[in-house]
Amino acid sequence: PAHRVFFEVSNDTGAKASRFIDALAVGIWPSTGHEIIGIEIKVSRSDWQRELKEPAKAQSLMKYCTRWFLACPDGMVKPEELPATWGMLTYKEGAMRSRVAGKLLDPEPITPGFMMAVLRNADAIDMRLVNKLVEEKNRARYAEFEKQLEKQVESRTRDVDGRRKRIDEVATKLQ
Repeated sequence: PAHRVFFEVSNDTGAKASRFIDALAVGIWPSTGHEIIGIEIKVSRSDWQRELKEPAKAQSLMKYCTRWFLACPDGMVKPEELPATWGMLTYKEGAMRSRVAGKLLDPEPITPGFMMAVLRNADAIDMRLVNKLVEEKNRARYAEFEKQLEKQVESRTRDVDGRRKRIDEVATKLQ
């Protein structure tokens, strides 16, 4: 709860958007130092090697961050392969662990374009959450409606069975 996490945040909006960061964690309480933590996610060794060959790609967003991390499967990257300013988070057996601490960086002031890119992303996350909650509520209502409908069908079936039984009894008496 101390951080808000955004995915696929660009360096700017509109035609000025040229680079994206996989994840951005923003400390929302004073106790977090209001840090802006950039996270580059890599799931293959070849993708990591391409990243190393193009350092300007990360720098276009790292310049706004107080820390920068690589997130990858455990064992995919050796700590000594990291650029000096990068930390590393590893994923194993359903858990993320800090493998190399992220260095404290001296970020540039964030630009209005970068701030708007973050805010646009926040709106997208909020709308996904709203849509998910609405969908869950609708599913719950539908499930409740199905239960009520089943009860009505059972009640009517008992009623029809009871009437059939009485009709059979009357028919037997008539015969």
